[in-house]
Amino acid sequence: ATSLFAQQPIIGTVNGFSTKNIISASAGLNKNDTILIRNIGNVSLRFCAAEDKEAKCETTGIVVEAASQTIVTVSELGETGGGININVTNKNTKKGHYKVTPQKPPIDNCKNKPQFSNVAASSTSIYKCPMGGNVGIGTSSPQYKLDIFGNVNITGDSVNVSYSDKGHLYVSGKVVARTYASNSSLLLEAPVGFERARIDDITGYFGIGTPNPIEKLHINRNDHYPVFTKIQNNNGYINIGFNGVHGIINSDQDILINWYSGKNVIIGGGGDDLPATGDLIAIHNTYLATREGGKVGIGTIEPQYKLDVVGTIRGCKVKANDLSSWCDYVFYDNYKLMPLNTLEQFIKQNHHLPEIPTEVEVLENGIDLGEMNMKLLKKIEQLTLYIIEQDKRIKQLENKNQ
Repeated sequence: ATSLFAQQPIIGTVNGFSTKNIISASAGLNKNDTILIRNIGNVSLRFCAAEDKEAKCETTGIVVEAASQTIVTVSELGETGGGININVTNKNTKKGHYKVTPQKPPIDNCKNKPQFSNVAASSTSIYKCPMGGNVGIGTSSPQYKLDIFGNVNITGDSVNVSYSDKGHLYVSGKVVARTYASNSSLLLEAPVGFERARIDDITGYFGIGTPNPIEKLHINRNDHYPVFTKIQNNNGYINIGFNGVHGIINSDQDILINWYSGKNVIIGGGGDDLPATGDLIAIHNTYLATREGGKVGIGTIEPQYKLDVVGTIRGCKVKANDLSSWCDYVFYDNYKLMPLNTLEQFIKQNHHLPEIPTEVEVLENGIDLGEMNMKLLKKIEQLTLYIIEQDKRIKQLENKNQ
């Protein structure tokens, strides 16, 4: 609408029952332009076209109660013709004041009186509230500056959503972000121009701190400081990351590995085509355990036995219970003890006791503690029999000499 009443509101006064204060305007007013009428007096006022008779105006005019306002169009108060005259009547003997201005006040929602309504091909109405109000697409009661009810498709080189430090972007329901052009990864920037994360358009990998993610989740920090991911609930947390020198898994609770799956825990190694490298280093109070058929090595990366230790073992007791027999048979009556002269000849020729491994064999293969203890006990038992036999001969000689 064009400017009305020379940019300034007209304040009028009416008294009594007769028509008063005919307002004239000739500043290019057009049909369906709107004006605001405020009743600032203490009586009811009735506005109608100037060409109406007073009796007709009293029955058909637009009533504005005291201390209220209304917005009307020119066509409601008469056709334009270079100007418009408005009759104002007051059916009360008291004095009434009114003000006419050529603009609308802000309205919170435009459900009842939208400034414009445009029906598109999809039969979706677009509503705009006056005086810088909200815009609704698909809704006649927009609650925000732009309120859209339905799906949204935006095509262009870029889309910017800007807001102040106190603003927010709210999305209710499913959000789908798509990129159609090649080499058009989805970027997250904060602030503008500083990339914080992206989804690669080719691989679908998600990168934080890197423009070239090479894993499903790739987190990078371009300095030597630690970088971690934290998973937490009300009971505790676990940190997984890199402290600048070593990979770290740290938690304020016990760490269970494959606790629920029952699968193997494999530490070290380099893959199918690489040699097995990487030691398991246990520091402080750490317990080691193996599954059935496994081997544990301490001081060696190639254990040959259930427990293979390269170094000194200190303990309170070692128990060997995988023996098929014991050497008590040496004391049986039918046991044939090797004569001493035969034993002497064996020692001279072999430089070790019978059934005892040689030095070369021990250095090459080690010894079986259980088996060796049994052989040593057998030699002690044989030695005991030699002593008993020698004692008998000594006593026979003593009896002959008496």
